[in-house]
Amino acid sequence: MNRIILIGNGFDLAHGLKTRYSDFINWYWKQRIKGFYGVSSNTSKDDLCTLTIRLFSSWNEFAINYTQYTTEDFFDLIKKYPENFSISFTSSLFEEIHKSIKTKNWVDIEEIFYKQLTQGSRSNIKRVNDELENIKNKLIEYLQEIQKSISKDIIRLDIRAKILEEVQEKDIAIKSKNNNPYLKQTLSDILLLNFNYTSVADMYLPTPNRFQPKANKFSLIHI
Repeated sequence: MNRIILIGNGFDLAHGLKTRYSDFINWYWKQRIKGFYGVSSNTSKDDLCTLTIRLFSSWNEFAINYTQYTTEDFFDLIKKYPENFSISFTSSLFEEIHKSIKTKNWVDIEEIFYKQLTQGSRSNIKRVNDELENIKNKLIEYLQEIQKSISKDIIRLDIRAKILEEVQEKDIAIKSKNNNPYLKQTLSDILLLNFNYTSVADMYLPTPNRFQPKANKFSLIHI
């Protein structure tokens, strides 16, 4: 009997990793705020948006005076004092993503991308693809930070036990339970099919320094 385990983002979330798109967007804004130090002008620009301040002569001055400000505090300031702060989105794709996070605390980047992609001319298609590429580059940077934080201590014994447990009666369709030959078979192969960005699932593969699985063959495919 073989077992295929499909691994999605819930697997990383179950290990305490901040791998939601909303986590990524929040990280982006935190990086922008940290980047105010040393900016000698009243504008801070990247490929996604331009931030302008009129309260001080430079963003560096703002950073020195507001060292304890969180992302939430910053956006409260922008909302409360629009005459002193402004955001100009270079990327309409990122603007829609940001709006979704602020209003719903959730975002489906693929859906927003598809909607923008199917609107307008060929030049619009190129623009949306270029904007997605810029966001992907930021996402890669974020995930690299997440990956660096992962250690072998993250492995959960209860999840490992589930991966390796023998076939149970509850795993078999109701109509097939009676005299089902599979209930008498032990696992021969286990395949982890990993759709995640991180390598957490890889840590469940056996090595001489880790557990010895009961299965004869234990493998992983990272999509």
